[in-house]
Amino acid sequence: MRDLILPFLFVLFGAGGVAAQTASPYWGYAAIERTLNARIGARGDSFQMYMYVGPGPVSLLGTYQGGAFRNGLPSPTNLMLWKIAMTGIARDIAKTCMAQEQERFNAEFLAAVSHLCRWPAASAQTDAVLEDLWLALMGYSAPEEEYLAWRGFLKSDYMQKLDAGQAVTAMATAILMNPHFLLRK
Repeated sequence: MRDLILPFLFVLFGAGGVAAQTASPYWGYAAIERTLNARIGARGDSFQMYMYVGPGPVSLLGTYQGGAFRNGLPSPTNLMLWKIAMTGIARDIAKTCMAQEQERFNAEFLAAVSHLCRWPAASAQTDAVLEDLWLALMGYSAPEEEYLAWRGFLKSDYMQKLDAGQAVTAMATAILMNPHFLLRK
C-alpha cells in the first residue's frame, strides 16, 4: 500500500491535480468500461468496474438512473472507489509481466507492457516505451504537459527503487486516475 501513496498524491496534487478540483463530473463507470475495453481489452467485457468495487458500490462511480446522471460529481467516496478500481486494473496490468491475466488484454497492449516488465532497466525507460503505455491507456485525451509530468514522475528516485510489478502498477494507476482520463471536460 505504501508504494502506491506517491502515485496517488501525484494524481491529486501533480500537474493534473488542479483539474480534479473543478466541478467536472466523472464519465461514469459504463463509459470508462467502454474506453478500457476498446483501448486495451481482448474482448468487449474484459473490464467491468463491479469486479473491482462490487456490484452495489459500482453505481457510486456515476451512472444513469431514472433518466438522470447520478453520483457523477467527484466526492471523497467515489474518489476512493475509483482509486480502488483503477489500482485493481493497474495490478492486473502488472500481472501480465508474470504471464498472468494476459487473456484480458489485446495483443498490442501486451506488447507495450512487455517492455516495461524489465523495469528499472534503461530499455524500459525509453521515451518510446513510456509513450506506448501512455497512449494505450490515455489515448489523446490529455495535453502533452500531462504526459511530460507523468514521465518526469517515472524518472524520480522513488520509481527507480521499485521492481517491475510495483512500477507498472504505479505507472498505470497514475494514468488511470488522471483527471483527463476520468473527468468530462
